[in-house]
Amino acid sequence: MTQGPLCTTPRTPPRSRRAGCVRVQAAMMACMTNAENDDLIESLNRMLAQEHACAIRAYATILERVTMDNVILFQTFREIIRDEQEHLEQLQALTTSRA
Repeated sequence: MTQGPLCTTPRTPPRSRRAGCVRVQAAMMACMTNAENDDLIESLNRMLAQEHACAIRAYATILERVTMDNVILFQTFREIIRDEQEHLEQLQALTTSRA
């Protein structure tokens, strides 16, 4: 399945490009069989899980550099990491429940 120009526009920021891909794929799902939908949903869940795992690693790296002198920043990054971990767990549960 081709994604169309929304996914490959060089001027579009990467996060917007992914959002465009998701919109295109969601629209295409209406014309697909259940098996094709399941494959697409599984693929999207895996992609999102990888992005959340990457974000967790990035925020953890930043958190290692934040000193306790800046308590608000430290707590903010800790909260962001917890949120990302929760989202990752939800995506992983969706992926395993579909298998």
